[in-house]
Amino acid sequence: MKPPTLALLVGVALGGCLSVPAPSVPACSTNADCNSGAGEVCEEGVCWGDPPTGMFAATISPPSERDDLVPLELATIALPADGWVGELALEQPVMFTGRVEAYCAVDCGQRLSLDATITITRPSAFHGGPGFRAVVTSEGALDSKSGVSFHVALPRTRPGDLPYTITIVPNNRNTPGPTIGAAELVPPLRTTMAIGDNLAGKNFLLGEGPPPIVSGKIASGSLGLANYRVVALGRWEANAPLAEVSTVSYTGTDGHYAIAIATGLVGNVELVAKPIEIVDGVAKPTLHLGNLAPTSAALNLALPPDLGTSVHADVVVTGNDGTGKIGPIVGARVTVHAQIAGQIGSNVFITTSSEVTTNEAGIASVAMFDGAAFATEYRLRVVPPPGASVVAIFDEPIARAAHIEKQLGDRIAIGGTVVDSGGSPVGGVSVIAHPALRFAWSLDAPGQAFLAEIPTASTVTTKNGEFVVFVDPIVAGAWGSYELEFEQPTSDPGPNGITLSRSSNWHRDDIQVTRDATVTSMRLPPITLPDAAYIHGKLVDFDGFQLEGAELKLFRIEDGGVLCGEVAHAPQNCIIPADLQGRGSSDADGIVRLSLPRQ
Repeated sequence: MKPPTLALLVGVALGGCLSVPAPSVPACSTNADCNSGAGEVCEEGVCWGDPPTGMFAATISPPSERDDLVPLELATIALPADGWVGELALEQPVMFTGRVEAYCAVDCGQRLSLDATITITRPSAFHGGPGFRAVVTSEGALDSKSGVSFHVALPRTRPGDLPYTITIVPNNRNTPGPTIGAAELVPPLRTTMAIGDNLAGKNFLLGEGPPPIVSGKIASGSLGLANYRVVALGRWEANAPLAEVSTVSYTGTDGHYAIAIATGLVGNVELVAKPIEIVDGVAKPTLHLGNLAPTSAALNLALPPDLGTSVHADVVVTGNDGTGKIGPIVGARVTVHAQIAGQIGSNVFITTSSEVTTNEAGIASVAMFDGAAFATEYRLRVVPPPGASVVAIFDEPIARAAHIEKQLGDRIAIGGTVVDSGGSPVGGVSVIAHPALRFAWSLDAPGQAFLAEIPTASTVTTKNGEFVVFVDPIVAGAWGSYELEFEQPTSDPGPNGITLSRSSNWHRDDIQVTRDATVTSMRLPPITLPDAAYIHGKLVDFDGFQLEGAELKLFRIEDGGVLCGEVAHAPQNCIIPADLQGRGSSDADGIVRLSLPRQ
């Protein structure tokens, strides 16, 4: 494609520094103005086509007001040389309705529906795609004469599709109410179903089995502990994150609890007793019993005798305040936590945690216990506020004291220049630094969770195309690597009313920071944004009528086999997320226009 004259596009002002160029002539008038040898054609003053190579997939989302349509995934989509992907039609949904009830064997009386959250998911049709997810609510307290307690519209299950996974979790799980709620009566339920046509009247019964019961006492010495929330954590699938898989029990003054554990789990569960009462900003420790077989059992848990009382400690956080001076860091999230082994076995452990945000003086007043139990086990975590140039801290050992000072080190500054394919600087481009998968998968599960809490670093290129982003060089002992994402601002409509970005969005993968703790900055070679390939098509409904406000996303399918074998903590089913390359919304005629980077 010949370099466009940006006829349809208007420059974006950056902080008053960038001037807005006047509209010029269209990018093309005839096919001769385009790279016709590569298949490009001139329409609407734009050279369409000559798309990038590779395997592409797509998702299409209906307009928000069209509840008679459902999203569509295309496992493969052809990108023709002329850039016209044709008409893409959304489908009618299948309707799925039913009731959620508690299982009852005898003397059931009037059967009422349960108040519950129903999550329906299905894996993506393409490798690393977003898949399908819908969340609906089952309305509680409806008798059988009132009919269904939930209804949801779903994409039809077709031959070759994986079934839907349906997870039903009774609501009101966080605090005890004046009456016993469904979350205290029956455990969650997980099942799978293929739904190829309208399905009405499905009745889900929670607590059928009957489920295993785990009961016991939460105590301090011989005294029962009230206001503890007890639940079991487990996995529905081998590689799934931990989730609550039991009823909820709240202890009274006798400390007794009893929970029912769901069936159909993979592996063992963890019993967690967490205090729900906070007095003067202080909560009692949390008790854990891990590696527990999901069978009926009587289990007691007790706090350590040498816990002591809770006292407040001031953690003072300082660092480079952005001016080169050392000053208080305001708005940093400070967490002080500790973990010790319990008294009745190696699978029992007790944790305490206090999280506070620093005030204008950089002080976070946290809670710590003054007894011997946690004395040498406290760890410090600090997450700086967005835009800070200081590093995060992960699980640094600290001594218990009334006053703790912590000066944060400097982040490493990654700088560079963004230019277009002709070598000219590009201003007004958003630059976002995401932790690369290599970085995240070098960390264990707690490290990955902490890395995800650190605010993303971002900036905007100057009129000279310059940028600087500040990132953590090391987290949890692992050297950082980052992906820089470059987002082009969308222009105002040009003479033909077409809105397109000046060039395509793009990212540069796996930029590894200098493995030298004394280095505080690194300069990248000029980063060239690739030319854009312009793609268009038409989005219609099942009757062929054009859709306004529908969204088309195009993804490149990534091959992650090499990376998966190079990192220590890649997920077992190591899948590289499909790379979103372009997106666009359809206009009143159903036409969707978007740009893709030629990589």
